[in-house]
Amino acid sequence: MKIRVTGHSFQGVFPFGSSGPWNNFERVLIDRGHTICGNDYSEKADAIIANSFNTEIRDYILNSDIPKERRILVLWEPYIVEKTRYLPKVLELFGSVFAPSIDWADRVNGRAFSWPQDDFTSENVFENWEDRLNQAVMVQGNKFSARKGEQYSLRRRTLSQTNIDELLLFGTNWNKGINFDWWHWSRSLINSSWSDVSLKSLYGLGKINSQYAGESSNKSQTLKNFQISIVIENSSDFISEKLFDSVRAGCLTLFVGPRLDRYGIPNDSAFEVSDDPKEIVALLRRLLQLDISEKKSLAKKQYDALKPISRKWKNSTVLTSVAREMITVLES
Repeated sequence: MKIRVTGHSFQGVFPFGSSGPWNNFERVLIDRGHTICGNDYSEKADAIIANSFNTEIRDYILNSDIPKERRILVLWEPYIVEKTRYLPKVLELFGSVFAPSIDWADRVNGRAFSWPQDDFTSENVFENWEDRLNQAVMVQGNKFSARKGEQYSLRRRTLSQTNIDELLLFGTNWNKGINFDWWHWSRSLINSSWSDVSLKSLYGLGKINSQYAGESSNKSQTLKNFQISIVIENSSDFISEKLFDSVRAGCLTLFVGPRLDRYGIPNDSAFEVSDDPKEIVALLRRLLQLDISEKKSLAKKQYDALKPISRKWKNSTVLTSVAREMITVLES
């Protein structure tokens, strides 16, 4: 069977590279005796694994006469970011849908897998932990969605209730001004139905945050400079790398997202907080007042809780497993 695997950015050929976890994905397909399309859309395929979707991919599917049962769509973004792949007319084109989220998979009657993560290293992240800043850090971008369920505005609301002594902010697209923020937010508005729109998503557009310390050239190293980290997922229907990055760096982590136990993650892996900025800031202030030895002990407890389960989320493990499941679907 000749299989086309599209890239995340609409490439007709996935950039697997010669090593790494995605190379493991490719190897599973090849080891089962299949070939992978290496040319543009002029080369026909017997099956497709679409990591992206646009009109070019749609037309290719229809013009190539690929049977529906040999078409797989992968959702890599929540509905609040990308609506297109959740549309019934798109889903109807595919025989199977895979998603790195239990909630996304449930929404489209698809198959869930874990979001691929970097592995925990053997490094002792708690050595010299006492030298870290007694502040919280947020390493997240300022993003925009007009749709209900977005938590980008929650980041901005949380920032508005803290000061620079409590929280430092790193990431992209902060303090760009109202024109920049409005333009990006309005793009989402244009592509949303009125029933999907949340007026809360407007909060903080154009605001200049005094806590902003610039972009981070090395997220892991930035996190390791702080005792506490606040992680607010883009939406409350998936767990991405953000939680793992924070805990792996040894930070005492406050997490806003889906219930951890729903995703098979121990509740002790982070302080789970509701999407209420007052609750987030109240907990942050209580933690900042704790004795440093108690904070370190709590951070280590989170680390020890997440590390064992992280092996199941390791990128090479996840991508090897999902490739095997996909090829079984395509061969059936």
